[in-house]
Amino acid sequence: MKKITSIALATCMVGSIFAFSACGNGSVNGAVKGDYTEVTAENQEQVMTDIQAFETNVAANGGMMGDMTKEDWSFGVSLAMGLDISYDMGIADAPNNGKLGLSGDVGIKLYKESAEALGLKGSGSIKVSTNTEEFGLTGTVNTDYTMKANMYITDGWMYMDATQKGTMEGEEIPEEEQEAYTKMPVETIFSMMEDLVPVPEGDATSLGIADLVATLQESGLGISYELSEKSGLKIKASVSDEMLMELFGSMMGETSETTLTMSMMAPTVAEDFALDLYVVINEKGMLEQVSLDADVEITIPNGTETPANIKVSGGVVLKMGGNVKVSIPDGLAEDTKYQAEQ
Repeated sequence: MKKITSIALATCMVGSIFAFSACGNGSVNGAVKGDYTEVTAENQEQVMTDIQAFETNVAANGGMMGDMTKEDWSFGVSLAMGLDISYDMGIADAPNNGKLGLSGDVGIKLYKESAEALGLKGSGSIKVSTNTEEFGLTGTVNTDYTMKANMYITDGWMYMDATQKGTMEGEEIPEEEQEAYTKMPVETIFSMMEDLVPVPEGDATSLGIADLVATLQESGLGISYELSEKSGLKIKASVSDEMLMELFGSMMGETSETTLTMSMMAPTVAEDFALDLYVVINEKGMLEQVSLDADVEITIPNGTETPANIKVSGGVVLKMGGNVKVSIPDGLAEDTKYQAEQ
């Protein structure tokens, strides 16, 4: 059981890695609708009591990944993600602006092959595009770059291919670097993940929902929740604009020797600011969704008529359950383009 749990956690980590690599065009909405109640000092004790009671129910029903001891156990993760980032930090004589677009979909399915072994299938694609203009010692340098990648997991192997084109910092991508193919045993990935992901001791099915909520709240995030017999538990953790500006200020402070000081900048955040994390656990106790919703715009005065500007919009939606689509091309095992790394 410990081995299976470790592999399950490792696979979730693999899914997370692809998730945060596979962002999109800003069209994905990570927000989860609900009748949320804010957790405050006045209601915190009752909220924790309610969540702990829900958590006890979850553990009794096999945990948030289901009862892994069942012969027909399976668990799938599907991702839809979209993110747009744009910035303009330059001035008329020294441009520094760019756009980054990331898009992709990933599906991974974990299932019971035997009492001691799990099977894994997956497929996904990502796209990254960037267009930047930066002023340097030799003048303005432009980047116009696109990368597309595919991933397949089947029969104990992970296959990956990627194509890239365009220019990076003014230089054309060499023809011999425009395509890449590789494969590696899934066991190798599991071993890498087991080194990174600690295996919980004791009851691995109890993931500490109440403790998670308390930790998020202690970190300064605003916590809201909805709990009902019909829809289960929804948790919303929100970054405040004050927290964002503190983070931004510390980042800018590190480079203040080469840029304007924070006291001169006085940055502001747009009124419709949103940076929220959602966790959804259904009424049966199964982890159903983890998502991020971002809509951030920061304006930084720079002494000109066109202040510096940073925008981030889009979302990440990671869903769990049985409805995971995996599409594996025929003939992967015989395709000689995919060579195992030495």
